[in-house]
Amino acid sequence: MVLTQALSGFVLGYVVGIFFKTATKILLFIIGSFLAFLIFLQTIGIATIHWTNIQSLALSIIYKIVGLASGSTLSLLTIPIFGVSFLLGFFASHFYFPKNINQKEIKYFTRKQ
Repeated sequence: MVLTQALSGFVLGYVVGIFFKTATKILLFIIGSFLAFLIFLQTIGIATIHWTNIQSLALSIIYKIVGLASGSTLSLLTIPIFGVSFLLGFFASHFYFPKNINQKEIKYFTRKQ
């Protein structure tokens, strides 16, 4: 029972970590592209951007995300074995996820002996 909770927590944490890492990269790319487009429009004089309003909107979104994350983390840690192994898997996905796998490494792992 304990081993099942620990293993399932680690695997689930690893999968969620990979999902968050990928989703964050995509979201940051979209936001950066949108802000670059706004800067371009302001530079050529088509639009006037009120950067203080954009900053206050971004801060309110960040505060909401932090509030949601703190509540879910505390509820997850009420189950000690699952919670700890989930966090270990989550952090392992950020530090040990392979960045680039080239064809040479794929051939090494799939070679029949």
